[in-house]
Amino acid sequence: MEPIEKIRKIKEAITSKYFFVDNFADEIIIKGKKQGFNPAVMLTIAADMVGGRVLYKGDYGFGKTTLPKIYTALARGIPMEVVQLATFQGHPEVSKFDLLGLPDLGKLNEGKERIIWSFAHLFDMPVIFDEFARIPEGKQGIVLSCIEEGVSKIGNNILFANGRPLYATANFIDDGNSDIIPPILDRFDFLMFNEYEGVLQTIKAQGAVQEKRVRNDLYLDQTDCLSILVDIVKESVDSDRFVESQKKIPKKILQDYAKHLNKLGLPEPLTLEERATLKEQIAEIPFVKGPENPEYFLHCLIAEINSSRKYGVKRSEDPPIIEEGGKDELRDKGTVSKHVQYPISPRIWRITDFAKAIALYAGEKKVTMGIIKAILPYALALCTFTDDFRGAVESNHRDYAIQIACAKKLVGEVQHKYDQTGYGAEVRDAIKFSMLFDSKKNLKEKEALFAKALDTLNLVKGKDDSFDIETIENPTVYDVMKRMEKDLDRKGEYL
Repeated sequence: MEPIEKIRKIKEAITSKYFFVDNFADEIIIKGKKQGFNPAVMLTIAADMVGGRVLYKGDYGFGKTTLPKIYTALARGIPMEVVQLATFQGHPEVSKFDLLGLPDLGKLNEGKERIIWSFAHLFDMPVIFDEFARIPEGKQGIVLSCIEEGVSKIGNNILFANGRPLYATANFIDDGNSDIIPPILDRFDFLMFNEYEGVLQTIKAQGAVQEKRVRNDLYLDQTDCLSILVDIVKESVDSDRFVESQKKIPKKILQDYAKHLNKLGLPEPLTLEERATLKEQIAEIPFVKGPENPEYFLHCLIAEINSSRKYGVKRSEDPPIIEEGGKDELRDKGTVSKHVQYPISPRIWRITDFAKAIALYAGEKKVTMGIIKAILPYALALCTFTDDFRGAVESNHRDYAIQIACAKKLVGEVQHKYDQTGYGAEVRDAIKFSMLFDSKKNLKEKEALFAKALDTLNLVKGKDDSFDIETIENPTVYDVMKRMEKDLDRKGEYL
């Protein structure tokens, strides 16, 4: 069986037996047809395939932690006992030692330095962090750097744990939960909301509870499993200098758990080799070429948000644009930049990896605009939207959490422009000229290409063929032409 077929069977097992929240069954276009799309499940799966990071928010009890735990157990073949023990728990007093490990006090008394590493770091498995918002805002950066950077240090002891997926959950702000600060939100790839999904899904969930199928049957015999785990923890302290995440769960546990899953009628977990094959297959998936290449649309959206006629580029420290300003302000007011407080970081391009993973799952040979448009709002939901924009969206009917609703409206506004006659074509032509211009080393070739770009984009005006950069309305075209013009003004010379 192909690895991706295993993933499909695992997804079907999860949504039919364990996880019934379907997030309003969003839509995606696959092979030209509109289909239902469960973003919470699909982006959880894709994150494991590409080493991504997903944040789940919502009220208490709606399966925020349940989904990544169940997926990890089934896809990796790791008993729920291990997954449970390896899950980090957020609390106000959390420290670096909680996340990485503690000094062995017995050895310290002997004058030796040794670390008892956190259980979560003993295996090559996703990092699951429950109730992240219970960590005070001042500590969030320290905590995330410990678990996301791949290399951490306690004394002279170094922990290597690179490229692992990260699933974090957070409740809404209340007396026990802080807000998650924007720099931390930017480290995640997607934001999901788990919430009430109606009568039918509730009936299914209650049926699972009555049959004792909600996680309970995913545990092995606790005595046997835990005795093996105790031995593993003892072995982990034998290294005095560093510990690297194990490549394999002990065979005894894997074999016992595989038999357990088979008895339950559940699919086989993926092997290390099959996970490696999936990564290779994902990396090879290209984007659709031509006008429907979604990379053009992403460039357009990012330029709309990050460009500023008034300030050159969008910066969080710059004053907001006001209606009473001049022509620069009016042009900025015509872009979606006015809807967000901070620019989008280059991390937004991580969604292309997720898009490739979903294309592979769906049987698409290339990443299409339909896939990008389906997942993009869940990436942009991590943005900090302005109060005015949130207020306008909140005043209307919506089926989604406010962050998702704002992101969908923002994407819709850019899509409306992009679909207009000439606008999308201008974006695509400008990007092509930018890439060609950058590849040229000869000044005359660059000048000729610039002149061709002016002509193609209909930017030359008047009898004297004059060109005024400030007349360009399209943010993508403006950014490209301004940078090309500056390069020519310097005659391509750089220190």
